[in-house]
Amino acid sequence: MAAPVDDLCVGVLGPVRVLAGAQEHALGPARQRAVFAALAACPGRLIPRADLIRAVWGESPPVSAMGSVYTYVSGLRRCLGEHAGLLASTEVGYALRVRPEQVDAVAFDRLRQAADRRAAGDPAGAVADYDAALRLWRGEPYGGIPGPFAEAERARLTELHVLVRERRARALVALGADPEVIADLAALVHEHPLRESPRVALLRALAAAGRRAEALAVYHDGRQLLRAELGVPPGPELRQAYQRLLECDGEAVPRRARPPLLGRSAELARLRALLSTPGAHGGGRAVWVEGPAGIGKSALLAAALDRVAAAGRLVRQVGVDELDELDVEALCARAPLVLVLDDADRTAAPSAWRELVAATARLPLVLVGAGRSGRPAHGARAAVTEHGHPVLTVGPLGADGVAELVGAVAGARPGPTLARLADCAGGNPLYLRELIQAVLAAGALRVAGEIAEIDETVPFALPAALVAVVRGDLACLGEPVRELLRWASVLGAEVSVAELALVTGRGPAELVALVEQAVAAGVLADVRGALEVRPTLIREVVYDAIPAATRTRMHAGAARALARAGGLLDRVACQLLAVTPIEAGWMIDWLVAHAAELGHRLPAQAVELFGRALHGAGVRGADRETLTATLVQVLCTLNRDSERQAKEVIAATGDPDRAAHMRQLLAAMLHGRGETGSARQVLAAGLGQPGTPAVWRVRHRVLLARMDRGALTDLAAAEDQAVATHAAALGAGDHALRAHALQTLWHVHSLRRDHAMALRSVDEALAVVGGRAELAGLRLDLLDNRIFSLHCLDRLAEVPPTLAAARGHTMAALPIELQITAAAQYYWQGRWAEARAELESLPANGGASLREPGRLGRNWHGLVALIACRQDDRARAAAGLALLAEAPPGELECPDFALAALALAAEQRGEPRRAVAVLARLLTDRDRPVLPRHHWLPDLVRLAMSLGDRAMARAATTRAAREAEAEVQPAGGWAAWQRCQSLFTGDPEPARLAVAHYRTVGRRVELAAALAELGGVHAAGGRSEAARAALAEAVELHRSFGAHWDLGGLTARLARLGDPPAAAGESGRVNPWSGLTAVEQRIVRGIADGESDSVIADSLAVPPRVVEAYLKRALGKLRIATRSEIRELVRQDNQRGRQASDRQMNPERSA
Repeated sequence: MAAPVDDLCVGVLGPVRVLAGAQEHALGPARQRAVFAALAACPGRLIPRADLIRAVWGESPPVSAMGSVYTYVSGLRRCLGEHAGLLASTEVGYALRVRPEQVDAVAFDRLRQAADRRAAGDPAGAVADYDAALRLWRGEPYGGIPGPFAEAERARLTELHVLVRERRARALVALGADPEVIADLAALVHEHPLRESPRVALLRALAAAGRRAEALAVYHDGRQLLRAELGVPPGPELRQAYQRLLECDGEAVPRRARPPLLGRSAELARLRALLSTPGAHGGGRAVWVEGPAGIGKSALLAAALDRVAAAGRLVRQVGVDELDELDVEALCARAPLVLVLDDADRTAAPSAWRELVAATARLPLVLVGAGRSGRPAHGARAAVTEHGHPVLTVGPLGADGVAELVGAVAGARPGPTLARLADCAGGNPLYLRELIQAVLAAGALRVAGEIAEIDETVPFALPAALVAVVRGDLACLGEPVRELLRWASVLGAEVSVAELALVTGRGPAELVALVEQAVAAGVLADVRGALEVRPTLIREVVYDAIPAATRTRMHAGAARALARAGGLLDRVACQLLAVTPIEAGWMIDWLVAHAAELGHRLPAQAVELFGRALHGAGVRGADRETLTATLVQVLCTLNRDSERQAKEVIAATGDPDRAAHMRQLLAAMLHGRGETGSARQVLAAGLGQPGTPAVWRVRHRVLLARMDRGALTDLAAAEDQAVATHAAALGAGDHALRAHALQTLWHVHSLRRDHAMALRSVDEALAVVGGRAELAGLRLDLLDNRIFSLHCLDRLAEVPPTLAAARGHTMAALPIELQITAAAQYYWQGRWAEARAELESLPANGGASLREPGRLGRNWHGLVALIACRQDDRARAAAGLALLAEAPPGELECPDFALAALALAAEQRGEPRRAVAVLARLLTDRDRPVLPRHHWLPDLVRLAMSLGDRAMARAATTRAAREAEAEVQPAGGWAAWQRCQSLFTGDPEPARLAVAHYRTVGRRVELAAALAELGGVHAAGGRSEAARAALAEAVELHRSFGAHWDLGGLTARLARLGDPPAAAGESGRVNPWSGLTAVEQRIVRGIADGESDSVIADSLAVPPRVVEAYLKRALGKLRIATRSEIRELVRQDNQRGRQASDRQMNPERSA
């Protein structure tokens, strides 16, 4: 017989396999593997052929079984190759010649036994052995192996696997690892709901952690499940653990020191007051405490009861089953009694509970019922509220509480990325702890100084244990509610009731009832008129639990339902993005019908959808041409390669306009990547086609002229060449060449910052072009050049007539350059509604551009995002920012609106260093020196100074000085330099000069910014009256723009300074709360008055989660971070006696 091979490993804890070093041997068909598995179960032992037959076929084998065994053994030897000798044979049977420890099931069992022996005296060593044993598992034991032997072994090993996990959990309890062990046991209970031993272990672990209500819930869930599924009561061990939990306030349950209660000071104060003070009639009272699973009801009750017990009251915590046996009268005779019924929502309010509620009127009894919000049966709660007793709703932790809890678990204050991850927990302390613990366990947490941050290079996924906890919490909801959540998670982050009605097919009344149940349970929230599955963690778990094939069907069904109902474009597109493949039929029809609008509004999604549709087999003829041509346009706007697609359309189309359009885009793309010769050939081919439309001939010539001009690196040589060309053209009577020469001179003067001379050149060129139809495209380009010069000279009043001249042109549509120019004009004048309307009317075809559609597209999306950020329109801002984030490195130096939007978004996220890094790109000359950069340099100085980065602030001020020095006539660059100087030095005089300049030239947006900066400089210097005057005017200007985000910070700063001057507002005063909505004002006033979120929620008839969402928005608008700062602002407001502000803060009172 062959000796065992040292590097051989036999695996049965998963699919059966043989590894020799790094090489795995395939073992053939299923029954052949079954023979090998039976031999592997007894390594080194001889197995008679009869036993092998029974192991594979059972007690009734076929006649051919004996021959089949011979065949299978021969096959195994061939599979094992050089290790075939490991299969030994005798007259009676066969043996597998490997050592027992080379079989993973044997190794598992030995590690298990070693861990069991160490558990009592060395729990840490036991955990290490249990972990080593569990790491050997790769899936279901004997995976894919048929036969009675494999079935029996599967059951035996699975039982041992569960046992090891249970015993590992007990060892972890002994070590104090509560979060990890509770999560693991919750997962085990979810996987084996009818098995009592994991449930007992989970109950004990929760009790030891002080989470008594959750421990009781584990028992009651198990009891109901056992009765429903098996028709039996809980077993002795589970009943005994439950009884111990109920004994004498739970003292029979060993428990470690309770962790501190974080973020619950208001709720704790209110609950302590309710437990300590008499009721309305001098007797006792009843209190109902409710909230979602994991929200911290048990911890809150425990902290409140500690104080009550210390005050000499008798405290008893009981379960529903004990009510009938409790002698409350006798207990109250001994001392005032606080009686707590955990998990009270599980009872339909038996008579004993109702009698106790009624008895609070005559006995020194405080009755506390605690349960989950949103339970279908609320008889116990109703018994409390019917008698007029209070309800305390425990809602999500606020921002301060979340930061405090994350800091306690992570060991440092959370950074931005960790804070965003924490937001996924929705303020649920249990979810939050488990999430941060999982990050710690994955080794993905990094602490630098006082900041804890996630290392995004470390892979991290939601841990299975946390997912099991969330699924367990959702299991208590009815199936109709869970189906509603599935559809809501499929539809996206926000969904309307109308959309849910479309996809579910439910009637309005039925659907509203389900929505109300989900809202009451705290898993659905109404935020700004839309429904959201809350927290985000629940949405992810619900979505991931849907099988992939089912998800695809749901997305396809949702897309079709929304499309038929005329749903919003982005909603249908979002659903189609999740469908693979894009199928012929209605999907292709919808894409073709909406191609232009998709490319315009959702370019990134359009690229994905068009690309997937074109790769399918169902798109032919005109549909294919339409989708491909639109794809080319969108790719050019995003500055991506589209050469292959453009050539495909040119070759296939019979539409001269479309062919010319594609040639223009292809030539611009080729020229942009340095292939100017090829670009010329493309344009020449178009000009040589007799059918090329006149408008495209003009655009082709304009683009060729730009190629002739080159990069203008030597300005003197370019000027000489342009002058010579102009003279020659004048003599030859060539109006086109003459105009192009003058446009070159415009470029030269603009690069020298001599904008007055540039304006003269472009005006002369426009006079040369006149009304000549063949030069129509050049005329539009020159008008755009003229507007640029007027802006640089701060002659904004002359821009509208120039735009009117362009709009009155005979061409059907303005080039995208002029439309963006018009929007920019409106932006700087503070006419943001008109700017947005101009941007939204832009055509979907980047080919209407005379220059580079990629760069223009980014400036277009940058301006959209910038306005949206400043107006606090988060959805629109997110869409624009997502497109900007796709720009290749180094391509955002030119589109200054794009840079400004990215920087402002970073500042709004609380990442000022990121904002500085974005704006610091303005300090280089790598891209387009003709373009002014001064507009955003004061923002860079302001942010750098706020971070104490004087070196960066100095560099930005120096760059602004260079911009100002380059101007032949002082204009916008000079004004920006004055602002930078004031911010850097603290001297208000330069900022005053800038304010005067902006007033004169009509730059209202920059005037508002300069006034805000001047107010800050005055305030820092102790000049309060001057600061108030500047800030008050800035507030009024920003209000006229609709700049809600800016208003929040300005009004808060103004409120801290005191009364503004009489000229600042209608009543002579500026309202610091005017940037808030009526609901936000009511919430802020409630916080200042000491009301809890639940009280405010009740007054507004909304869930507490909605209050938290509005509060976050209000804090952002006021540019403050904590509730205490709200109270200070309101205190100052009240001291100043601002009655007008008080009326705004309490609209219901004035009504």
